[in-house]
Amino acid sequence: MSIKKVEVGRPVPFGPEPAPDMISKILDVISRWSIYLLVFLMPLFFLPQIVDSLYLSKQFLAAVFVLLSVIALVARVLFKGDNAPLVKTRLNFLLLLFVIGVALSSVFSGAKYLSFWGFGGSEPFTGLSVALVVLFYFLARTLFIDKEFLRKNLLLLSLSSTVLFLGTIAIAFLVGVFKISYFINIFGTATWNPFGSANALAIFAAVSFVFAVGILFTKNTLGRGFKFLLALEAVSALVLLLITGYRNAYLAVAITLFVFIGIIFAKYKNEFIKKINTPLLLFTVFLLLFIFSFSLARFFIVPVEISPDVKLSFEIGWKAMSEGAKNFILGSGPATFAYDFARYKPDLLNQTNLWNVRFTSGYAAIPTLMAELGLLGLVSLGVFVLYHLFLLLKRAINLRGGEDYFFNGTFLAFLVLAISLFIYPLNFVTFFYLFFFLILALVIAGKVRGETEIFSFDTLAHKALIGALSLIGVLIGAAFILFIFLSHFRAEINYTEGLRKLSAGDTGGAITSFSEALKWYHDDAYYRTLGITMVSDYVGKINRGEIKEDGLAAIQTGFQNGIGFAKRATEINPLERENWFSLGAIYENLIPFVTNSADAAVVAYSEVEKLEPMNPVIYLAKGRTYLAYANFLKQSIKQAESQQDVDKEAIKKSQEKSDEYLNKSLEQLNLAIEKKADLEATYLVLSQYYEAKGEIDKAIENLKKARALNPQNVNSLFDLGRLLYNNKDYDQTITAMENILKVVPENGNALFILGLSYDAKGEKEKALTTFRKLKEIAPDNEDVKKILDNLEKGLPATSQSGGSGEIVQPAE
Repeated sequence: MSIKKVEVGRPVPFGPEPAPDMISKILDVISRWSIYLLVFLMPLFFLPQIVDSLYLSKQFLAAVFVLLSVIALVARVLFKGDNAPLVKTRLNFLLLLFVIGVALSSVFSGAKYLSFWGFGGSEPFTGLSVALVVLFYFLARTLFIDKEFLRKNLLLLSLSSTVLFLGTIAIAFLVGVFKISYFINIFGTATWNPFGSANALAIFAAVSFVFAVGILFTKNTLGRGFKFLLALEAVSALVLLLITGYRNAYLAVAITLFVFIGIIFAKYKNEFIKKINTPLLLFTVFLLLFIFSFSLARFFIVPVEISPDVKLSFEIGWKAMSEGAKNFILGSGPATFAYDFARYKPDLLNQTNLWNVRFTSGYAAIPTLMAELGLLGLVSLGVFVLYHLFLLLKRAINLRGGEDYFFNGTFLAFLVLAISLFIYPLNFVTFFYLFFFLILALVIAGKVRGETEIFSFDTLAHKALIGALSLIGVLIGAAFILFIFLSHFRAEINYTEGLRKLSAGDTGGAITSFSEALKWYHDDAYYRTLGITMVSDYVGKINRGEIKEDGLAAIQTGFQNGIGFAKRATEINPLERENWFSLGAIYENLIPFVTNSADAAVVAYSEVEKLEPMNPVIYLAKGRTYLAYANFLKQSIKQAESQQDVDKEAIKKSQEKSDEYLNKSLEQLNLAIEKKADLEATYLVLSQYYEAKGEIDKAIENLKKARALNPQNVNSLFDLGRLLYNNKDYDQTITAMENILKVVPENGNALFILGLSYDAKGEKEKALTTFRKLKEIAPDNEDVKKILDNLEKGLPATSQSGGSGEIVQPAE
């Protein structure tokens, strides 16, 4: 393989022939237009057809166009014998070291599948995200040496950014100022803009602002249209920065402008005063905006982004690194910060509204890098970025005349993104733009003036063979990853469709869609959702009496499949709490149907306890499971005692087992209260525990605690009224049921107990009126018919009904 030297600044032909054939032209068009489309669509693109319509959509976009461009370029070099120009850069070994670090970290991660593939497209350091960005980095080094191609991409970037900012500003006014309900319903939540979170958009606006200002500052002649576009981009970016009011974005711009002022001073010492006016004014403005936290957000509906503070983020990062030698060097694995946070979050967080929030990244990229990639990832990426930052800073000072063609804007944009590593968490999009502006600045600066490297295969046969085999490997790898991305996209459509069917009550259709998703892509979320949906569907059919004896085999198979799917999710990602919670919930639902399912549920929930020891929901779930099994045993004992041949020894063992599990239930529920004393659900289950023990007063006391925590919960109010009725406190029962009926006038359960309470108090007319209304709601209910018949005959409501009058469960 030979290396030729050519002059930078002139278009470099890919092939030795002055007139490439049609195939070369087509491949060249594919390679270049893929980048055009990527640059223009990246800020705007999203797919509402999938669950993560923003970041995952953008990752799909980047994958398709980067890989298409790579495939076309490699095919041209490989099959047509063309040359590949490549801009020389130093410290590529650090980038290679970073890639190796990510690969090793993924291999040794506790969630290997997640660490390589990611889960929502927002994770910047997964193996797949890094592969895409690094591929683009080297691809851009090849394509962007053509100034015309570079100029068109900068124009497309400015146009796309301006459209994004103007559209978002318009939406902000329609929602926040004019309060148009149609737009509030669509854009009043996290889908406020097509770029990402409000703070991520603010960082991008900061990048775009300095990019536009930096280019406008240059001496190079620009067309009027381009100048107008850049001015509009700068103004719209500034307005959007004021709307979001994100202080860290102000800070990043202020620091960048301060550096720019220093560059101007070093570069134009004799003309410093003349050139400093605009940058100094802008620096002063952004510094004041940062100091006084100026924001227009109060006039608009801007979604709030929550993240752990600086101290906590670095504590989590350091604790994750300190787990052992492997974690210190390689971290816990890409995309695993959420799991590190769950293990090490402080106890006090449980006493806040953020007790169950899962932070997928730290306050900024640096502590996230510490936790996920350890020392190797932190140092290799950090030195790589800092080296190029100082290199470009030196280059900015030394550039003269026409050499600063678009350089100021791209360098300042890269500087903002480099600063953001310390003040904002990276996502895939900002990670992509970090490398995008870096390579733009490197190409424009020339780095080594007047030279590029040209790789060809016209000499040294053994090197040509190695090069050809390498390119074939790149071609096959790119095609494979492209296929995986397209398969994932197809699966996401099926999965999203399944969720919509499930919310609409079409369980069978949802199961079909989830199964179809798994044909295209194996994701733990698909497996666990399919498993719990399948089991819940069969349990519901059994409870509704829809399963006949000839369907028992299908039920058993369905239960086994559901458990198998949920187990597969835990195998794919054993660090994901939702996988273990789903498996535990499946076993918990199967307590009446499958032997030893209660113990299996507790084992699954115990795995969550290992991952998140401070999570009170774990202990609540275990306590609820123990209680459900104890109640199941009590029911079984009643049925056994009603049989002719009573096995007293078996009944005794079942009673002992029931008592044992009741004690375990109380133990776990008390642990849940220790972790978080104001969790409503814990007191609701405690009430059920004391009801099972026959201690109605304590059951009522715990229901009142739950009601104090959440007075709007109609279900807890109904349970309170039911227990008050069983405790013969009819006045309070009537008050509780009437309060329910104010909210839900046709609540059949509330009407049922209200009517019984009136009857117990001797208010026969009110009881009759209540049950007549209930009959209109439930005309086929036999219990209601019998009670009405008794009341109309002047008898007590429950007379000759065979019941005690005690309400154990809500009447359907």
